[in-house]
Amino acid sequence: MSTQQSDAFAQLGIALLVAIAVVYLVMVLTFGSLLQPLILLISIPFAATGALGLLRATNTPLGVPALIGMLMLVGIVVTNAIVLIDLVNQRRRAGVPLREAILDGAAQRLRPILMTAVATVFALLPMALGLTGGGVFISQPLAIVVIGGLISSTLLTLVLVPVLYSLVERFRDRLRRRRRAPAPVLPGEPAAVEEPRESPWTEPETAPLPVVPGVHGRVGDRSGRALRGVEVSLFDTAGELLTTTETAPDGTYRIDVDGGGEYVVAARSGEREPVAELVTVNGGPAWYDLIVDGPGAATGVVRDPAGHGVVATVTLVDDRGEVVAAGRTDAAGRYELRDVAAGEYHLLVAAAGSSATTRVTVPATGSVTTEVDVPAAPVAAPN
Repeated sequence: MSTQQSDAFAQLGIALLVAIAVVYLVMVLTFGSLLQPLILLISIPFAATGALGLLRATNTPLGVPALIGMLMLVGIVVTNAIVLIDLVNQRRRAGVPLREAILDGAAQRLRPILMTAVATVFALLPMALGLTGGGVFISQPLAIVVIGGLISSTLLTLVLVPVLYSLVERFRDRLRRRRRAPAPVLPGEPAAVEEPRESPWTEPETAPLPVVPGVHGRVGDRSGRALRGVEVSLFDTAGELLTTTETAPDGTYRIDVDGGGEYVVAARSGEREPVAELVTVNGGPAWYDLIVDGPGAATGVVRDPAGHGVVATVTLVDDRGEVVAAGRTDAAGRYELRDVAAGEYHLLVAAAGSSATTRVTVPATGSVTTEVDVPAAPVAAPN
């Protein structure tokens, strides 16, 4: 190896280290964490393994073009891990337990990641096969390195990155619990009581909260009406169900826990949209109120061309063709379909001798009003 080649290798090695450092700093600023970017950088050794393996399989020497391909891989392979972990973080911020967030994120990002990798590999195949004419000695090693690194890093990233993320997050959760666990009370000292979080509803005076760690609160809708019989569940941050209870007639619930830490409290009631919130419990009870949206409703009027109300059958159908709700209008043509989950539906109206179809969007709470005009019924020709 000549001195010029040695200098080129040394400079590219430094450039590779600088690229990794820059990518790490950018990810630290993006994720706001020093640990999660390290998980994403695991993709780089996987890429190097595949790149070197394909170079050896094709008997291609490791030269300057191959090192340039390695430099390109630093930014390419980390992208797959970023889009995966970013979605998992979004799910966790929304209150989804760790296991469900990872499974959901991996399922949703699997197809885009594979499609991106396959498209890149096929785009580089002509270069890797030496079909680009002049400059093959430069383009071929570069393409081989990128293809090999992309294949190995993609396959291993989809498996190992979620596993490492789960292990790291579980470890961080255990550390948080230890830090936030209540300090032991020495004999003769009164136990410290944490003030409960303020509630938008007035706390009942007849049911004082005990001085034990727990999650207490009320469940209601956005109008402020308390909801009874709502199922309230408590999960740990690993997604394990700890206990389940139901709200009292005044909408209150109470769940005691063994120790302080972070938990996920979730409420679900029939067709209403479920809600979950990440809560922190210290040495005493914490008050968390939950607002459950929905269900929505579809209302409106069915009229004929003259503007008169029409007695008709009104049916709400989802995109799969399943009937969600159905009913009949009154004498004035008014209809009301209640207990409908939020989403887009087809509103089918069938009157005597005529029909109409329209598209409606039912909100998470409240109702959508749609006026439907049906054409006049055809007049039968005389015999």
